[in-house]
Amino acid sequence: MFEEIDWIIVPGGPGISREYLEMPLSFLTDNYKFHFYDPLGTYENNSKKDINISELVEQIFSFANEKGLKKFGLISHSFGTYLSIKAYQIKPELIQAMLFLNPMPTRYEEWKMSLNKIINRVPDIFKDKISQLMSKCDDDMGVALFKAIFPFYSNSKHVMLPDIKFNNKMCDYLSSQVEEYNHISSIEKLECPYVCIVGEKDPFYYPDMFPEDNTIVIEGVGHYPFYEDQEKFNDSIKTTEKLLCLKKKIMKIA
Repeated sequence: MFEEIDWIIVPGGPGISREYLEMPLSFLTDNYKFHFYDPLGTYENNSKKDINISELVEQIFSFANEKGLKKFGLISHSFGTYLSIKAYQIKPELIQAMLFLNPMPTRYEEWKMSLNKIINRVPDIFKDKISQLMSKCDDDMGVALFKAIFPFYSNSKHVMLPDIKFNNKMCDYLSSQVEEYNHISSIEKLECPYVCIVGEKDPFYYPDMFPEDNTIVIEGVGHYPFYEDQEKFNDSIKTTEKLLCLKKKIMKIA
């Protein structure tokens, strides 16, 4: 099923370069039709200063139109899953399947608790360093900042990260626009096959976020399994392929 669908890759963040997903996903297979774009608010696409959440959602559809995709699947990570659910609410007929990678919690209060959990993971000795990097992230386009905060999102302290651009100011600006939400009912109403891949140690993971038979839990990793354990992540994609095919067949029968 992966090879049959054109997949739009929706990055998280917001404000993180598409490269952070493009690099690890490129190791999967040449047969998958993955389409990557530069989200508004990243250093690659930062011409507008007054972006809103609706524009981030609409960008998914405009990109699909630009690529000539009449229908497509969505593979989204973290904050990107929040955008993908909103996109489905607007034009469900265009979306053939969905894969949520380390999703943003499905309830607003859990998202806020997760952010606090991450903040509390940071030792005081590192907080000043991170604050300094945040104040001058334009100097290196946030590369040093992303590397500094990565360990507190992951379960691995010794990951060799590539240079990933991170627009922290735009991340804060767009995140502040997130209003109280509850996507539980929206997920229950999904009429396309979907699978959620989560890291067991992901600070954003709550066991009841998605139905158990729609969820693959990767043991020993956090929010970035494709960097923390590429082999386990690749295996989870193979399992996802089988699950999506099975769910597609069941939906046809029903």
